[in-house]
Amino acid sequence: MRFRIEQRFRATVADVGRALTSVEYLTASMAELPDIGRPAVRGHRRVGATTHLELEYRFGGSLPSVARRVIDPSKLSWIEETSIDATQWTAAFTMTPTHYASFFRCQGTWQLLERAGQTIRVIEGELKVNSPVPFVGGQVEKAIVSGLRERLVLEPPLLERWVADTV
Repeated sequence: MRFRIEQRFRATVADVGRALTSVEYLTASMAELPDIGRPAVRGHRRVGATTHLELEYRFGGSLPSVARRVIDPSKLSWIEETSIDATQWTAAFTMTPTHYASFFRCQGTWQLLERAGQTIRVIEGELKVNSPVPFVGGQVEKAIVSGLRERLVLEPPLLERWVADTV
């Protein structure tokens, strides 16, 4: 399933980029989003203008019944690897499950754009769920992307507050 999500921030591209490359922001502020919790930092390094992040997330919410048919919620965790180019404010990411290795894959890109005094983060990706149960994979994909949208709509105020607090 292909997806596209846009976020709007009342902050400069540089400030949004600074937050999205900051372990402090990602671990503290992102922990405030529902159902996810504080990510564990498995890697963080800068090479020139590129930041490489490796974060482990655990899902702590409830799953729709269709998803629980094929996923044990207690084993729903994944590694998100992101490489962010600060010269263009673009990134490439992959999400790899720590359990259910062949069950799903997700990859994509994001970029930061300045428009009318705001920063827009455009996230585009593809999520593929390989379910052993016919027709369930597509339903699970829709549920995961829907949950991702619901959480990401809550992020701008957190990022804006972090930027204000760290200036």
